[in-house]
Formats: sequence, C-alpha cells, structure tokens
Amino acid sequence: MADYVRYLQENSQELDLLFKELLIGVTSFFRDTDVWEHLRKLAIPTLLASRPPGQALRGWVPGCSTGEEAYSLAIVLQEAVEETKPNARLAIQIFATDLDRDAVDKARQGVFPANIAADVSEERLKRFFVKEERGYRVRREIREMVTFAPQNLIMDPPFTKLDILSCRNLLIYLTQEVQKKLIPLFYYSLNPAAFCCSAARRRLGVRPTFFQRSAANRGSSGGRNPAFHWSGSSFHRPLARARP
Repeated sequence: MADYVRYLQENSQELDLLFKELLIGVTSFFRDTDVWEHLRKLAIPTLLASRPPGQALRGWVPGCSTGEEAYSLAIVLQEAVEETKPNARLAIQIFATDLDRDAVDKARQGVFPANIAADVSEERLKRFFVKEERGYRVRREIREMVTFAPQNLIMDPPFTKLDILSCRNLLIYLTQEVQKKLIPLFYYSLNPAAFCCSAARRRLGVRPTFFQRSAANRGSSGGRNPAFHWSGSSFHRPLARARP
C-alpha cells in the first residue's frame, strides 16, 4: 500500500484514473417511474397553484452525473406546466452539478445511446428528443432549461431560492455522516413551499427539524415516522423556519 501511495504521488495520471474509479456514475432516465408520476401529477401542480405569473421555476440536481436525472426533471416540469397552466409563460431553470467534470461535459451535449428507449416512452422520445446516428439528442428547448456545472457539494456554496431539489441519484451512495452535512444545506437552499425529492430506499440521516413528509406522498406506505422516511416515492417539504 505504501508503494502505491508513493506511485500516486509521483504519477498524476494514475491519481486521476483512481479518482474516476471511485466516482459512481450509475443513472438513468425516469428512474423509478412512479416517483416521476407523483412529481408530475401531485408535487409540481401544488407548486404551481400559488405561483405568481412570470415567476420562474428553479430546480437543482446535485450529483447529476451524465445528465439523465436533470433532463428527466426538465421534461416532467415542462409536462406539468403545460397540463396545469397551459397558457402560463413560466420559465424553467434547472441547475445540475457534479464532481466529475467529464460527466458534466457529456451531460451538456445531451446525446444518449439508443437503448434509452427502454426507459423513455415513445411519446417522450418523439417530443423531447431528436434521433441521430449515435442515438438520441435532447431537444434544444429542454437542453436550454438546464445549466450544468462542476461542483464539490461539501466545499462549494449551494444554489438557493429553489422550488425543487432532486437528489435521487446522490444520497443513496453517501455515508450517513455526509448525509447529515448535506441535509441542512439542502434545507436552506429551498423556498419554504418547495419540495425535496429523494430516491433512497433506506433510512437516511435526516434530522426531523428540517423536513416533513409532503401530501404529495399520497398512496405511499406509512411507517414508524413517515415524515422522515425517505423512500423511493417520497417528497418532502422544509419545515417552517424560526424567526431570528
């Protein structure tokens, strides 16, 4: 081990390769389809119900990898806006970040292999993608909704004044120690009426002083403390903040 450490210190290329090996890039479009249906039919319409005219919808996808989750969110937001307020002119602005710069560069291109047809419906493929020789490219109007950038969640400042935060491809891969650092950060990033969506199918290190389970979980199973059980179909809203 000591020899390998010395080798890493002397060979930056090997260190870069090791860094890439440690990153987890497992992601897909519309992972757990029931979650996205809840989001489209319940959570987003709740956000839009009291939305002032012309106020943009702001979202953040930390740990976005190659962009599938961020583009899924953009598509679902667009669909929900059209279904709920078809005549409204609402801008959609999504920030998508990741530690892996190569993944971020790939996400910006919006090009994906043909096998995404297994996760994306034919209707959505026709409407939101363009068929190319290499597979499919996300249409320009959806790509322009998403701003991709490199980010270290622990060290770099978060985005703020968000309406929705989707960390469905992030928290499940982190230790509870890191989760406990990120949950307060996510809390203060969100507007009071916002939603946080997590995909973790296990209990996370969530402090009950930050989030409560949303009514958008209608139909989800209960539990010993369902307000803080982040399941695959759970949406959470920030608890009221105490006045300073």
